[in-house]
Amino acid sequence: MLDIKRIKENPDLVKNACKIKGFECDIVKLLELSETIKNSNIKIDDLKAKKNKLSDKIKTSSPEDRAWVISSSKEIWEEIKKLEEEILPLKEEYRELILSVPQVPHSEVPIWETDESNVVIRVEWEKTNFDFETLSHIDLCEKN
Repeated sequence: MLDIKRIKENPDLVKNACKIKGFECDIVKLLELSETIKNSNIKIDDLKAKKNKLSDKIKTSSPEDRAWVISSSKEIWEEIKKLEEEILPLKEEYRELILSVPQVPHSEVPIWETDESNVVIRVEWEKTNFDFETLSHIDLCEKN
């Protein structure tokens, strides 16, 4: 999986990698989701900080003010929960998109149109020739 920072820095390179490898990836949508999630997380963090400050005020506030502080704290907590629920489907969609982005091939790797047009550079071992007919793993499972 590629780092979102790398995708943000080189969106055209990543789009080209998707095209080369035959993947359909919506890089623009991925970047938009990333930004939306980032902004929502910032809002949530700000609200949590505000709630923590209010929680600290509960200890030092007078009994009259304490009810207001507690109700304000509850309102902030409900807003945090609401934002977290809204962001959850976005995070799932983001995860699916980022997992669909392929690795960027090295610049020296040749680009071929089909598997048949690939050139064999070297062979590490000789192919074994059996004196009987070989079976696929599926046929072996069915046979046994």
